[in-house]
Amino acid sequence: MPKSDLLARLDRLNTALDQFLQQLQQHDQAVLDRRPAPGRWSAMDVLHHLHLAEGYAHKYIAKKLSFDPDIPAANLSSRLRTSLMKAFFASPTRRKAPQAVDTPSFPQGVSIEELREDWMAQRQQLYDYLQELDEKWIDKQVYKHPFAGRLTLDGMLTFFESHLARHKKQVKRTLAEVAQPG
Repeated sequence: MPKSDLLARLDRLNTALDQFLQQLQQHDQAVLDRRPAPGRWSAMDVLHHLHLAEGYAHKYIAKKLSFDPDIPAANLSSRLRTSLMKAFFASPTRRKAPQAVDTPSFPQGVSIEELREDWMAQRQQLYDYLQELDEKWIDKQVYKHPFAGRLTLDGMLTFFESHLARHKKQVKRTLAEVAQPG
Protein backbone atom coordinates (compact mmCIF):
# COMPACT_ATOMS: atom_id res chain seq x y z
CA MET A 1 0.00 0.00 0.00
CA PRO A 2 1.42 3.41 -0.90
CA LYS A 3 1.87 5.87 1.96
CA SER A 4 -0.49 8.30 0.22
CA ASP A 5 -3.31 5.70 0.48
CA LEU A 6 -2.59 5.19 4.17
CA LEU A 7 -2.68 8.96 4.80
CA ALA A 8 -5.88 9.35 2.78
CA ARG A 9 -7.48 6.60 4.86
CA LEU A 10 -6.43 8.33 8.07
CA ASP A 11 -7.91 11.58 6.72
CA ARG A 12 -11.25 9.83 6.18
CA LEU A 13 -11.10 8.31 9.66
CA ASN A 14 -10.32 11.75 11.12
CA THR A 15 -13.32 13.29 9.38
CA ALA A 16 -15.64 10.54 10.65
CA LEU A 17 -14.27 10.84 14.20
CA ASP A 18 -14.62 14.63 14.22
CA GLN A 19 -18.23 14.42 12.98
CA PHE A 20 -19.08 11.87 15.68
CA LEU A 21 -17.53 13.97 18.44
CA GLN A 22 -19.28 17.10 17.17
CA GLN A 23 -22.61 15.25 17.34
CA LEU A 24 -21.89 14.26 20.93
CA GLN A 25 -21.20 17.89 21.85
CA GLN A 26 -24.94 18.47 21.49
CA HIS A 27 -25.50 16.43 24.68
CA ASP A 28 -25.30 17.88 28.13
CA GLN A 29 -21.98 17.02 29.81
CA ALA A 30 -23.80 15.52 32.81
CA VAL A 31 -25.57 13.07 30.48
CA LEU A 32 -22.28 12.13 28.79
CA ASP A 33 -20.68 11.52 32.22
CA ARG A 34 -23.59 9.48 33.65
CA ARG A 35 -23.03 5.76 34.04
CA PRO A 36 -26.11 3.64 33.31
CA ALA A 37 -25.33 1.29 36.23
CA PRO A 38 -22.50 0.51 38.64
CA GLY A 39 -19.60 -1.09 36.80
CA ARG A 40 -20.77 0.11 33.38
CA TRP A 41 -19.15 2.85 31.33
CA SER A 42 -20.58 6.27 30.64
CA ALA A 43 -20.41 7.69 27.12
CA MET A 44 -17.33 9.69 28.20
CA ASP A 45 -15.73 6.54 29.63
CA VAL A 46 -16.12 4.86 26.24
CA LEU A 47 -14.60 7.88 24.50
CA HIS A 48 -11.67 7.98 26.92
CA HIS A 49 -11.10 4.26 26.28
CA LEU A 50 -10.97 4.83 22.52
CA HIS A 51 -8.74 7.90 22.84
CA LEU A 52 -6.29 6.11 25.14
CA ALA A 53 -6.14 3.00 22.93
CA GLU A 54 -5.26 5.08 19.88
CA GLY A 55 -2.70 7.11 21.80
CA TYR A 56 -0.98 3.96 23.01
CA ALA A 57 -0.94 2.60 19.45
CA HIS A 58 0.92 5.66 18.21
CA LYS A 59 3.35 5.60 21.15
CA TYR A 60 4.02 1.91 20.52
CA ILE A 61 4.94 2.31 16.86
CA ALA A 62 7.01 5.44 17.52
CA LYS A 63 9.00 3.68 20.23
CA LYS A 64 9.31 0.44 18.27
CA LEU A 65 10.57 2.15 15.14
CA SER A 66 12.92 4.50 16.99
CA PHE A 67 15.71 1.91 17.02
CA ASP A 68 15.35 0.56 13.44
CA PRO A 69 14.29 -2.97 14.45
CA ASP A 70 14.08 -6.01 12.23
CA ILE A 71 10.32 -6.34 11.65
CA PRO A 72 8.65 -8.94 9.45
CA ALA A 73 6.81 -7.89 6.32
CA ALA A 74 3.05 -8.18 6.01
CA ASN A 75 1.99 -11.69 5.15
CA LEU A 76 -1.08 -13.89 4.99
CA SER A 77 -1.03 -14.34 8.76
CA SER A 78 -1.04 -10.60 9.50
CA ARG A 79 -3.86 -10.05 6.99
CA LEU A 80 -5.83 -12.88 8.58
CA ARG A 81 -5.30 -11.40 12.07
CA THR A 82 -6.55 -8.04 10.80
CA SER A 83 -9.65 -9.68 9.32
CA LEU A 84 -10.33 -11.67 12.48
CA MET A 85 -9.94 -8.54 14.61
CA LYS A 86 -12.36 -6.67 12.37
CA ALA A 87 -14.86 -9.54 12.60
CA PHE A 88 -14.51 -9.64 16.38
CA PHE A 89 -15.28 -5.92 16.68
CA ALA A 90 -18.33 -6.38 14.43
CA SER A 91 -19.62 -9.25 16.59
CA PRO A 92 -21.53 -8.96 19.87
CA THR A 93 -18.76 -10.89 21.66
CA ARG A 94 -17.33 -8.93 24.57
CA ARG A 95 -13.84 -8.91 25.98
CA LYS A 96 -12.47 -7.08 28.98
CA ALA A 97 -10.41 -4.05 28.01
CA PRO A 98 -6.70 -4.13 28.82
CA GLN A 99 -6.00 -2.40 32.14
CA ALA A 100 -4.15 0.53 30.55
CA VAL A 101 -7.32 1.52 28.67
CA ASP A 102 -9.90 0.63 31.32
CA THR A 103 -11.81 2.56 33.97
CA PRO A 104 -9.01 3.36 36.48
CA SER A 105 -7.01 5.12 33.75
CA PHE A 106 -9.84 7.38 32.57
CA PRO A 107 -9.30 11.06 33.32
CA GLN A 108 -12.00 12.82 35.33
CA GLY A 109 -13.57 16.21 34.72
CA VAL A 110 -12.75 16.38 31.01
CA SER A 111 -15.44 17.97 28.85
CA ILE A 112 -16.44 16.59 25.47
CA GLU A 113 -15.00 19.75 23.90
CA GLU A 114 -11.63 19.22 25.61
CA LEU A 115 -11.58 15.55 24.66
CA ARG A 116 -12.44 16.35 21.04
CA GLU A 117 -9.67 18.94 20.84
CA ASP A 118 -7.10 16.61 22.40
CA TRP A 119 -8.14 13.60 20.32
CA MET A 120 -8.05 15.50 17.05
CA ALA A 121 -4.61 16.89 17.98
CA GLN A 122 -3.49 13.32 18.74
CA ARG A 123 -4.75 12.19 15.34
CA GLN A 124 -2.90 15.10 13.68
CA GLN A 125 0.31 14.04 15.44
CA LEU A 126 -0.19 10.52 14.09
CA TYR A 127 -0.80 11.91 10.60
CA ASP A 128 2.38 14.01 10.82
CA TYR A 129 4.33 11.01 12.11
CA LEU A 130 3.11 8.76 9.31
CA GLN A 131 3.79 11.45 6.72
CA GLU A 132 7.45 11.57 7.78
CA LEU A 133 7.80 7.82 8.23
CA ASP A 134 10.17 5.97 5.92
CA GLU A 135 8.23 4.06 3.24
CA LYS A 136 10.02 0.85 4.22
CA TRP A 137 7.74 0.53 7.28
CA ILE A 138 4.42 0.84 5.47
CA ASP A 139 4.00 -2.88 4.71
CA LYS A 140 5.73 -4.22 7.81
CA GLN A 141 4.06 -5.61 10.92
CA VAL A 142 4.97 -2.57 13.03
CA TYR A 143 1.92 -2.45 15.33
CA LYS A 144 1.19 -4.99 18.04
CA HIS A 145 -2.46 -5.16 19.04
CA PRO A 146 -3.03 -6.56 22.56
CA PHE A 147 -5.27 -9.38 21.30
CA ALA A 148 -4.79 -9.62 17.53
CA GLY A 149 -1.00 -9.54 17.58
CA ARG A 150 1.29 -8.04 14.93
CA LEU A 151 -0.38 -5.88 12.27
CA THR A 152 0.66 -3.42 9.60
CA LEU A 153 -0.08 0.30 9.82
CA ASP A 154 -3.13 -0.35 7.65
CA GLY A 155 -4.13 -3.02 10.16
CA MET A 156 -3.76 -0.44 12.93
CA LEU A 157 -6.11 1.89 11.06
CA THR A 158 -8.52 -1.02 10.64
CA PHE A 159 -8.35 -1.40 14.42
CA PHE A 160 -9.14 2.31 14.90
CA GLU A 161 -12.07 2.10 12.48
CA SER A 162 -13.54 -1.17 13.81
CA HIS A 163 -12.99 -0.21 17.43
CA LEU A 164 -14.74 3.14 16.94
CA ALA A 165 -17.64 1.54 15.04
CA ARG A 166 -18.17 -0.98 17.83
CA HIS A 167 -18.07 1.62 20.57
CA LYS A 168 -20.27 4.11 18.67
CA LYS A 169 -23.08 1.60 19.14
CA GLN A 170 -22.24 1.37 22.84
CA VAL A 171 -22.30 5.17 23.18
CA LYS A 172 -25.73 5.33 21.50
CA ARG A 173 -27.12 2.61 23.80
CA THR A 174 -25.63 4.26 26.87
CA LEU A 175 -27.01 7.69 26.00
CA ALA A 176 -30.46 6.19 25.40
CA GLU A 177 -30.32 4.44 28.80
CA VAL A 178 -29.12 7.44 30.83
CA ALA A 179 -31.51 9.86 29.13
CA GLN A 180 -34.54 7.83 30.23
CA PRO A 181 -36.23 9.13 33.38
CA GLY A 182 -35.76 7.14 36.60
